[in-house]
Amino acid sequence: MNVTQITPQFAPEVGGVGDYAAQLGRQMWSGHGIESRFLIGDPAWSPSGGAAEFTAEAVAKRSAIGLAEKIENATRVVVHYVGYGYQSRGVPFWLTGGLERWKRSDKRHRLIAVFHELWSVGAPWRSEFYLGPVQRHLAARLHRLCDAAMTSTPAMARMLDAISPGKTTFQPIANSLPAVGLGEREWHAGGPVRVAVFGLEATRQRSVETHAALLRALHDAGLLKGVEVVGSRANAGDAPSTDVQTLFSLVPAELVRVTADVSPGEGAQRLAGADLFLSFYPSKWVCKSSAFTSALACGCVAVLPEAKFAAPLVEGRDLLACDGSAAAVARFVERIRTEPLAPIAQAGWRWRAQHAAWPATAQRIATMLCVS
Repeated sequence: MNVTQITPQFAPEVGGVGDYAAQLGRQMWSGHGIESRFLIGDPAWSPSGGAAEFTAEAVAKRSAIGLAEKIENATRVVVHYVGYGYQSRGVPFWLTGGLERWKRSDKRHRLIAVFHELWSVGAPWRSEFYLGPVQRHLAARLHRLCDAAMTSTPAMARMLDAISPGKTTFQPIANSLPAVGLGEREWHAGGPVRVAVFGLEATRQRSVETHAALLRALHDAGLLKGVEVVGSRANAGDAPSTDVQTLFSLVPAELVRVTADVSPGEGAQRLAGADLFLSFYPSKWVCKSSAFTSALACGCVAVLPEAKFAAPLVEGRDLLACDGSAAAVARFVERIRTEPLAPIAQAGWRWRAQHAAWPATAQRIATMLCVS
């Protein structure tokens, strides 16, 4: 079976959507024999050198008619939706219009929509305030058009279900780093911990800022073995990256180890050497984060700023939370001093393996495509 995946960008770009689509293509082929071809919604895109892993081409221009012509021979299409990826103001009328033309041209056509984002909201002095309703209109049109949909948080699934009930599945974003087996790492049993921040520089910086009070308190209590900084553009040299600069203001520089631009396997080994993973993500959006699921896959206990909307994950069972207040930090430090983290890390690892691994994601899509 063949499927056409439409994505705003593709290799060599790494942005969380095109690389997600590529990994989905690998998993659908290896697990279900479904072959993917890719249509990229950026006319400026061009393939990287060397042999191509997939058949991929870009639209000649962003037009509804042109898109419908590009996919006229496809019977199954998976569209990865993030409005700003297909149009600079987040209003890709051409994409929705082209898919409508294609879908209505043959009743056998089957469309699956993967909603990576929905629509923006903003204050009256920001453009998102005025564009948000149009973005919502386009997302709703696409959702009504598709045969089935998938999105990465329960909150977004509920919003889509309110548009067209019964067709949306919640599926967390799968880990971007390979999983480390439960028998491949040591487990924290009380006492000093090694902490990790992972992801893009802006993500790491926000995580460090969010948990600054906790980092200081762990160090002051003699419970901080070190901080692992893993991700692109991380730097501790003459011009430290912003996250590393902030860390140097919180804890001694000798406790900070920086690993930049590593292979996925080496990144996984770095995370597997840490006990805690710090994340700035609000709990209602945390399943959108591949850094979060990567940390779980490597046996780290994830620490969020709060866990009010973490379901189906449970604070204290699958992850931890600390809001940075003096009372919350004190409770957290005491927990680290006296309690083992292994049960929480292992529960998070198992939850990810069952619900957020790539095979589970590919199975969801294969089922939506009517493939067993």
